[in-house]
Amino acid sequence: MSFLYNTNIVVALGFLLFVAILVYFGAPKMILSKLDARSLRIKADLDEARALRDEAHTLLAAYERKQKEVKSLADEIVSSARVDAERAAESGKEEIRRSVARRVQKAADQIAA
Repeated sequence: MSFLYNTNIVVALGFLLFVAILVYFGAPKMILSKLDARSLRIKADLDEARALRDEAHTLLAAYERKQKEVKSLADEIVSSARVDAERAAESGKEEIRRSVARRVQKAADQIAA
């Protein structure tokens, strides 16, 4: 039993005994089952994240469509307002011309009188 004085051999025997006890009580199976459960949980999380990402892309596309529609509607409103403003300006100018013409005529009538 002189080999028991060699620490490397004692450590190796102790390690092998420890590994044998772990294998006997099924530690590798427990570890593998925990890892499998964790991998399934991670896969489920990834699937949920993909679904959420797809939903977010769908919502983004819908909001972008709505934004384009609202922008085109706003452009139509602005162009319509410009046309109305131009009409109002022309009608205002015409009204001023008529008013000036009436006053000139009235002034000419007063001078003639």
